[in-house]
Amino acid sequence: MTLARRLAGTESGLSLTLRPFNVSTMSLPILPSPFVAYHIPVLKDAVVSLAYGAKNLSVLVDATVGDGGHLEALLGLVPGSCRVLALDQDASAIERAKARLSEHPRFESILWVKARFSAIPGLLNELGMPQAGFILLDLGVSSRQLEDPGRGFSFRHPGPLDMRMDPLIHTSAKELVNTLSEKELADILWGLGQEPRSRRIARAIVEARRVHPVESTSALAQIIERAVGRKGRSFNIHPATRSFMALRIAVNDELGELQRGLEEAVCKLGPCGRIVVISYHSLEDGLVKRFFKARDDGSIITKKPVRPGLEEVRANHRSRSAKLRCFEKEGQGSCI
Repeated sequence: MTLARRLAGTESGLSLTLRPFNVSTMSLPILPSPFVAYHIPVLKDAVVSLAYGAKNLSVLVDATVGDGGHLEALLGLVPGSCRVLALDQDASAIERAKARLSEHPRFESILWVKARFSAIPGLLNELGMPQAGFILLDLGVSSRQLEDPGRGFSFRHPGPLDMRMDPLIHTSAKELVNTLSEKELADILWGLGQEPRSRRIARAIVEARRVHPVESTSALAQIIERAVGRKGRSFNIHPATRSFMALRIAVNDELGELQRGLEEAVCKLGPCGRIVVISYHSLEDGLVKRFFKARDDGSIITKKPVRPGLEEVRANHRSRSAKLRCFEKEGQGSCI
């Protein structure tokens, strides 16, 4: 079976949750920051500023709600008549966002949906929302996901080799690592992780799995470290970093989902509607940049990507690679 066919079954169905969340069943108290370990929203002020400048705020879509940090900030901005749709493919992320926002005055009006962001058009149509005024895509993996050993995203925490954003999708990192050919593995590591030693790492993985299946994050990290070592490399960057990123992107079809999501989201933007995308590596950012530049039905609001300042990076080091871009759909007359 080819790699394309292996990854073809990764899309999950939609799970629509329109009932208000029953906060009485929650065991997590809503405590003031910084005591709650919620994911810190990246470039929050820039997101709010771009939403504030949008002329059309009839429907707001947070298509990657995560822990709800961006949505919490946006809810204080949008008018009461604005309909709010919160999406995430990770059901546990939706539950955390619900817990975070359970006491917000607008909580009861939020529509919570477990779905990938490429499902935006179908969802808006089903919910009687023909167009959106503001759409946010934050493409990062949350701190909670990275730090949960059971999700298998990080080599820093021993756990099963999983890496699925949605546990219901078919293909895990364990399956890729243990079944793909050496060439297919090398192609993933180079093409999606820009790992210069991809062939050496792929060869080491294939040799190791002949002895025993590679089933844990720590086992894979050790294989990679033995294969390439740390000589001549920064001690602040683990030699498995690029490989883990590449496998995560492949498992979740992140670039394919981003391409589809951008096409679908922009098509559902109403006149003067805006879409904001926050990316975290060059493959994502390059795709977003090319997509926006190729459009002839609007304009790019951010002529250069917005980057976090030194203060934000110090407070949240995972924001250091973030780049934000914004596109505005043309309207009848001026969108100013």
